[in-house]
Amino acid sequence: MKKLLFVTMLLLSFNFLMAQTNWVVQKVDDKISVKFPAKPETIEQSGMFAATYESPEKIKYVVNTMDFANFGLDSATLAPMLETQEFSDQIVTGMKTKMEGFEFSDLVTSKWNGNTVYTLDATNKNEKKKVFVKMVFIGSKMYNMVFSFPDGASQDSKETFFNSLQLN
Repeated sequence: MKKLLFVTMLLLSFNFLMAQTNWVVQKVDDKISVKFPAKPETIEQSGMFAATYESPEKIKYVVNTMDFANFGLDSATLAPMLETQEFSDQIVTGMKTKMEGFEFSDLVTSKWNGNTVYTLDATNKNEKKKVFVKMVFIGSKMYNMVFSFPDGASQDSKETFFNSLQLN
């Protein structure tokens, strides 16, 4: 019985690892790439980039960029601001104005490869939708990764998506 359980777990692990390798690498710019479950739709406009894929189950995977240099903030000016509560509060306030009806978790600040990362999630009970957001700041750019799904959909691919972020 233990052998059968072990073999079953081994096969499931192998299938999970193989499924991740089928994802499509999307180069965002010269600094970042992200994997999507399938080829995303992309758009570049006014120095900004966005890639979006929606699964048949209505799970959305989004990556977009915003360059603070367009607002007069170079990387030397932006870096110390990222560590302040005031700046992170402004980011969340901006999100709340665009995402009416969502209840937000507390923003968590961490580091990824020496770069500041903000993460949070939001739930809209009326629309029966949950959104997870990961914002990575590199130089003067903010890279947003968004994973959203309706109630009842699996969120198993969320970590695969977020963990696929890589430096070029």
